[in-house]
Amino acid sequence: MSKPAFVSQVSKDIGGLPTWLNQHELQSFILESNPKVQDIIKIVSRSEIFSQNVLSVQIQVKLTDNSTQVLNYLVKSNEQTTSISSTPKFPRPYNFKLELHMYNEVLPVLKNLYKNVGKQITFSPDNHSSKGSNHLYLANLQTKGYRTIIQPKGLIKSAMMAILSKLAAYHAATACYLQLTPTHLKAQLKRNLGNETDGEIIQRKTLLQRKFSESLRSNGLQHYEDKVVRSIDTPDLKRSFNVISIGACWPNNILGSFDAFGEVKDVVFIDFGNSSYRSAAHDLFEILLTVPVEKTENFDAFLRYYHDELLINLKLLKFKGNLPTLTDLQLDLLNYGYEAEELIVLEDLRNRGFKNTNRQIGLDLDHTQIVLEKLAQFHAASAVYYELKGPYPNLYDRNLCSEEDKFQEFRDTQANSLIAALPLFEAEHLTSALKSYTSRAPDMYQAFAAKFDNEFRCLNHGDFYCNNIMFQYDESGRISETYFIDLQMSRYCSPAQDLIYFILSSVSINLKLSKFDYLISFYHSKLVENLKLLQYSKNLPTLRDLHIAIFNHGDWAYPVISLLLPLVLIDPNEKSNMDTLMDQEKEGNQFRNTMFSNPRVIQHYKLILPWAFNRGLFEYEKSKTEASLYYCRVQIVVKHMPRFLKAQYQEIPKEL
Repeated sequence: MSKPAFVSQVSKDIGGLPTWLNQHELQSFILESNPKVQDIIKIVSRSEIFSQNVLSVQIQVKLTDNSTQVLNYLVKSNEQTTSISSTPKFPRPYNFKLELHMYNEVLPVLKNLYKNVGKQITFSPDNHSSKGSNHLYLANLQTKGYRTIIQPKGLIKSAMMAILSKLAAYHAATACYLQLTPTHLKAQLKRNLGNETDGEIIQRKTLLQRKFSESLRSNGLQHYEDKVVRSIDTPDLKRSFNVISIGACWPNNILGSFDAFGEVKDVVFIDFGNSSYRSAAHDLFEILLTVPVEKTENFDAFLRYYHDELLINLKLLKFKGNLPTLTDLQLDLLNYGYEAEELIVLEDLRNRGFKNTNRQIGLDLDHTQIVLEKLAQFHAASAVYYELKGPYPNLYDRNLCSEEDKFQEFRDTQANSLIAALPLFEAEHLTSALKSYTSRAPDMYQAFAAKFDNEFRCLNHGDFYCNNIMFQYDESGRISETYFIDLQMSRYCSPAQDLIYFILSSVSINLKLSKFDYLISFYHSKLVENLKLLQYSKNLPTLRDLHIAIFNHGDWAYPVISLLLPLVLIDPNEKSNMDTLMDQEKEGNQFRNTMFSNPRVIQHYKLILPWAFNRGLFEYEKSKTEASLYYCRVQIVVKHMPRFLKAQYQEIPKEL
């Protein structure tokens, strides 16, 4: 027989009633809600911490037959208890008025929706509050064997299925409820932050970010700090399956009852002060990333189980709308990944044997081809997603979405240092070309993505180099899986960006130039293969189209060569980072000199600088590019003009 390793929530005796809970009001409530009560003998209270601070009240009463009974309630109020010091120092937006509305108005209707179709189900403790009360008096289910389902290592699969089944039933009922209620409820639920100002929201999120970073450092995981993404953007609810979220789907907010073998029989949720009208993805993220033992291994299986249960309940309740598919939910999780909570914490893939390759040596042909195949899959899927779901948000037009250019001085300093070091690379003859180019070319990271007519576009990784690619190997040492990480600079544009970025920065020196055209051809074959597999509706890009795109977007070559490549090649130490490189004083200058004089950097630059120059990648003539495009369009028009009009368009200036 297995033993349930669940522990109860934190409790703290506070001795007597807090000042905000009037004893006369409590006595009136007890006498009105329990007709057999003759007298109150004793009242004991203590603080219970779920997602929010709650007062547990135990009342010993004398009944009309002179017997005694103990009544147990959980009392919630907009006021804070005197035991506030026991509350975790973790800021959460909480709206008691909203929770009061959920318990008094919404949750009873959800229960009745199922009762009307012959199903008995409970989502929360029974609410014994009278209408007009400023407090919530909830049944204390702990007296019936319920406990918070906290386990240090997380919950096993059977427990997760019980929770997901109840969550799916709740979401289905709220989706149906929203169809029955006026639109003002949605507006009320869209923002659950009470009176929080925008400044307070930002302050709270900044605090969470800092606390999480401190936790990473204290556990020796500081290298994951830049893999945590925050977003305060408002998502588009029109494309998602929307519900009234619980808003606090983690173990402290879930009570479970257990059978004799320690298996979860039933679960209920406690706190609804964070509820809001939004995608079901929010609750799913909170549960799937905090509750189970196997958070990643069974993520897809848990999502499928939730989806199956959701459809069963939506059909049972006769939901009047399109039933969400499993793909819809998966896309919601992708779209709302940045909204799921203030922080997204990535799995430490090293626990599953994933690792990076030696960045200084670069990828061999096998690794390179496997990466390009996975990249082609990613690009193809993102292009099909665009066709199915519409344009990506505007923030995907640039890698860095800053309002002003704060890096001009840095770029000038970096360019001057590179030009000064050209003799080391036997490339003094490139001085004039690089001076001209660097004085005119924009910062590609901040520039808006260039668009050319009929060009194939997709979602680019945006920072696609070896440090953001991890490999898993089987027992024989062969690559079994490849994952991409760090997608915070993604951009919707030509795949040329990722290709230039990856090949020039991460492929071994003996391959990146000699096999450049072959690698583009290999990627193209895999891209077309996956576009066909996913039934892409537009014209498939040809290999010639892809090579033209490489030239059109060739301005990505310079930032990779001048900035990223030397950082990849140099030896790691505490000063080998962007902070030192951004320094415009002595320490930064010393680091740049050391970087450009590194033997590996010299070896690469002797080959890659003339290669880039001979391909015209150090030429920036925007006006000529625009004129050439205009010229091409005019030629097409002239070709199809009536003969008597053609003569007027024959003298197109040669300089175009």
